[in-house]
Amino acid sequence: MKQGVDVTRASAEFSQDGRTYPSGSYIVPLAQPAKRRVKNLLDVDTQMDDKFLKGEEDRRKRRLPTEIYDVTAWSIPLQFNVEAIPAGLSTVQSTQVALNEAGTGKVVGGKADVAYLVPWGTSAAARVMTGAMRAGLRIYGADKAFVQSGREYAAGTLVIPVKENPDSVHGIVAGLAASTGAEIDATGTSWVESGPSFDSLYTPLLKKPAIALAWDRPTAASSAGETRFVLERQFDFPVTAVRTQQLAVPELSQFQVLILPETTGAAGAYADVFGTAGIARLKQWVADGGTIIGLGNAVQFLADARTGLLPVQVENRVPEVPAVPPTGGGRGGVARAGGATAAGAQTAIPPSGAAPARPAGKAFTTDAELDKATQPDSELPASLRGALVRARVDKEQWISAGVPRVVKSYEVGDWRTVVGTAKGIGLSAEALETCCLGPQAWMESVTSAQEPAARPRAAGCACRFPSHAAADSGQSTVGPPINAGGLARAP
Repeated sequence: MKQGVDVTRASAEFSQDGRTYPSGSYIVPLAQPAKRRVKNLLDVDTQMDDKFLKGEEDRRKRRLPTEIYDVTAWSIPLQFNVEAIPAGLSTVQSTQVALNEAGTGKVVGGKADVAYLVPWGTSAAARVMTGAMRAGLRIYGADKAFVQSGREYAAGTLVIPVKENPDSVHGIVAGLAASTGAEIDATGTSWVESGPSFDSLYTPLLKKPAIALAWDRPTAASSAGETRFVLERQFDFPVTAVRTQQLAVPELSQFQVLILPETTGAAGAYADVFGTAGIARLKQWVADGGTIIGLGNAVQFLADARTGLLPVQVENRVPEVPAVPPTGGGRGGVARAGGATAAGAQTAIPPSGAAPARPAGKAFTTDAELDKATQPDSELPASLRGALVRARVDKEQWISAGVPRVVKSYEVGDWRTVVGTAKGIGLSAEALETCCLGPQAWMESVTSAQEPAARPRAAGCACRFPSHAAADSGQSTVGPPINAGGLARAP
C-alpha cells in the first residue's frame, strides 16, 4: 500500500474456485495501474527463461561463474508465511483499506483480572514482546499450545500477568496494542481446558537480553546494517554495535546474545580476526550461558573444527557416479567419491592453524541412514522419571538381612546401570530380573553391567512383566520385546 497498490477487504464470507474465504480477507485486484508491481511482489513462483536456465546448467558443469544476478527467490508471501492465492474473482463485496488502518490493534475483553494473552506468530506480537520488555513488564512465553475459553493459543503465546506487574500494566498493554497492531486478549481466569497452565515449567519467564552485534571488519556492511535495522527500527529493540576485534574480551560478559553477520570474504574471516585466544574466550562465554547467532556464512565459522561451537561441518560435493566407470587411459589418478584419488595419490595436510580439509560428502538414501549419521557416538541413557522397578536381592550379603529376595524399588533421576556383587556392593539388583512395574521407564535406562552377552535380546531388550502370582515368588514372565529406546509400560 505504501507503494501505491490498492487493497480491499471482503465485507462478508465468499466462495471462489471451490474454496470459502472468511470475512476480512484481503483482496489485491490486478485491474489497477500497479498490476506489474503487484505480480512482482505477490507471485509465489516467477519462472526464469528455459534457455537461460539451460545456459546456467552448462556453465555450472564447466565450472564457470554464474550469470544470475543477486538471488532467484523473490516470493514475499512465502518469506512471510502468508498464503497468496491467484484467483479470477467475480464481484465480491469489499471495502477499500486505508493505509493507516492496516495495523490497527486492540485489547479484546476489556481490563484483564488475571492476564493478557498475545497470540504468537506475527511481527506485531514480537513488537509487543520487545515493547513490554522495554517497559519493564514481567512476561512469560508458552512453550506449548493451550486452549482457554474454547480458543486455541499456539506455542509462543505471550502471557502478561496482572498481579506480577504494576497497576500501569493495563495502560501499557493498551498502548502496545495500538502502536503495534496486535490483537491482545484479556482473561479473567488462569484455567485452561488443555495444555500447560500459566505457571507451569512450560511457560518460562522471558528476560530482556543485552544484544551485541559484530561490526566493522570482517562483517559485510549490508548484512550488519540490515540486522540492526530490523531489530532497532522494526522491533524497536536496542542493539550494541561492537567492533569485531573487541568482541573476544572480558567485556563480552555484559551481553547475553552475540550476532555475527555475514562476512565480505571467506567464511574463515572471523577465525582470522578472533585468533586462537579469542575463539577460546568466545567458547567459554557460550559455556557460561551466552548465545551466538550466526547469519549466512558466519555459520561456517561456528561449525569450523577450530571453533567447534556447532556439531555440523561443511562437506565436499557428492560427485555424480558415472554409469560406466572410466577404464583409464588419461593422465593422473581416477577421481573417487568424496574427492579421494586412486592408489598412490597423496592427500595434502593443511598447515598448522589452517582450516582442516573438508570431509567427503555423503549421500543418504533413507531416513534411517540420516538418523544414524546424526546420532552422537556416545551419550547417557535417558533419566528415569520416577519408575517402580522390580529387583532381586543377593541374600549372601549381610545388608540383605530381613529383606525379601525380591523388592520393589522406586527409582528416579540418573539411575543408569545395575552393579553386581563382583563390584563389592552388598545389595544388588540384577537387570535380568528387572522389570518395570509402573508407570513407565525407558528401556535404555535399565541396563546391567553383568548381563551375559550371549543372551538374545530382540531389537534391543525384552522387558520382563511380572504376573501377580509370580511377583512374590521371584519368578517373572517375559513380555513382548521392546525396541531399543522404546517405552515399557506396566501391564
